Amino acid sequence: MILRASDSFGLRRNPPIHRIFKMTEPAKNNSSKETKPELGLFDILIIGFKDLADLLMDIRFAAILLLVMAFATLFGTVLPQSTAPRDTIDPKMVEAFGENLYVKLIKPLGLDHVFSTIWYRFVLLLLVASVTLCAWARTKTVAALSKIKSVLTSEKGVQSLKNYGASQFPDKESALKWIEKEFKGRGFKFFSEEKDGAHHFLGRKNLASKWMLVAMHYSFVLILIGAIIGGLFGWKDMAVIREGETWSRGDGFGSVKLIDYWMEFNAEDFPDELSYFMKMPSDYKSRVQTLDADGNVLNEKIIEVNYPLNFEGLKFYQTAWAFEPLFAIYKNGELANRFMVERDQPFKLGDTDIVLFVPYEQIISGLKVSKNIDGQRTEEKIPPTCIIYEMKLTDQKEGETPVEPVKLAGNGTGIFKEGEKIDFNFGEDKYELVFESMDEYTILEVKRDPGVGIVFFGFLICVIGASWGLMLPYGTARILLTRNVNIWHLDWGVSLAGTADSIRRSANKND
Repeated sequence: MILRASDSFGLRRNPPIHRIFKMTEPAKNNSSKETKPELGLFDILIIGFKDLADLLMDIRFAAILLLVMAFATLFGTVLPQSTAPRDTIDPKMVEAFGENLYVKLIKPLGLDHVFSTIWYRFVLLLLVASVTLCAWARTKTVAALSKIKSVLTSEKGVQSLKNYGASQFPDKESALKWIEKEFKGRGFKFFSEEKDGAHHFLGRKNLASKWMLVAMHYSFVLILIGAIIGGLFGWKDMAVIREGETWSRGDGFGSVKLIDYWMEFNAEDFPDELSYFMKMPSDYKSRVQTLDADGNVLNEKIIEVNYPLNFEGLKFYQTAWAFEPLFAIYKNGELANRFMVERDQPFKLGDTDIVLFVPYEQIISGLKVSKNIDGQRTEEKIPPTCIIYEMKLTDQKEGETPVEPVKLAGNGTGIFKEGEKIDFNFGEDKYELVFESMDEYTILEVKRDPGVGIVFFGFLICVIGASWGLMLPYGTARILLTRNVNIWHLDWGVSLAGTADSIRRSANKND
């Protein structure tokens, strides 16, 4: 049974409650006191389910759901999303939006956790149901179209195909040869029937395109289902790994060990040492080993931006990096202290009044990469290096951090390399600040999304279906061949304008 357009793609005019009361109202004949039987709870539920199916099958309702999803996704992308538990107040969100706006609007609506809210997932489920039913209605329509319904036609039926033409032939054989050449030669598959001396033809071309468009409808269902699976069963974490250390989920699953981490600089972009601190590196790379539950090495891979590691259903993305310089202070030749500097945080040189400072960005370690004319790659190791500044706290104004490079380091540039030392005199004491080593670690974003394969498969079907349907459009043709005295009159109509023009040009040449 083919659904009517009003049922499949239009809202029902009578809502469920109206239909129920209409079925139970008294008969219009006042002489009879009989009424239609009352509906039970099961009958009411059946009517409700049918009307719900009609609503979900409405393409306009699906468009409304898509609009709601678009706005929700926009809010979830543009607005900062909180990482705090949903039942707590996030101080960062209060600072960003203000207490009133956050507590009275953003928090109650879940706009700080959009993609994990119940309403977002409910709308997503409704959209899946709506798109599925719309695709099913389309499937039934195309299935009915693929069956021969009526070969018989009339002159008005031929003209209804918009692109209409007519020709005359001296005999029947010439007309049939013309049909064979102009229509079947262009890929139309014909069904014919003869009745009352007239010959009726029904032709179809590229019927597979209709089915590919149906497949495209179902691809949207797959994409949405994949998104739901990813949202319900996927998770995201940050792996902070120092060199030589191992990270896992806590159950030994997805264990990776960081072997080395470095930044790469293009040699032509950085002519001198100081320029390394002025521009961003060209790449960040982490060499990691994947381990099994017993700690045995399974594989080794270099992770870089846009080239993640896939391991045991997890994806490891290169997200961030960090270096923490380790300094030692010697007083009169004896070790006084050894400590790791927090970047952007002032630190005192022993028990002196000298305050030093290492900016966050101005710490590097990695490789200087160059390529010759033949494309051969050469690497030069850049030792752990930082720029160290001296702060004059007595001159510091509120909200400002006046700094200047330590003149004793790097010939006045402040560049301080691993293994080097700087001498300071404070009173009668002699101090030495030694750059002993660099604590390097990488930060990887770890994701598990079991629905991503379904989403990619859905996109693949969508692209194939859309391309096929646009490049090879479906076409129909109806032909009516009748005899008028000694002349055979042929009326033809085609749904494809380009095909009709081609047939007309060919007919004009023959004339």
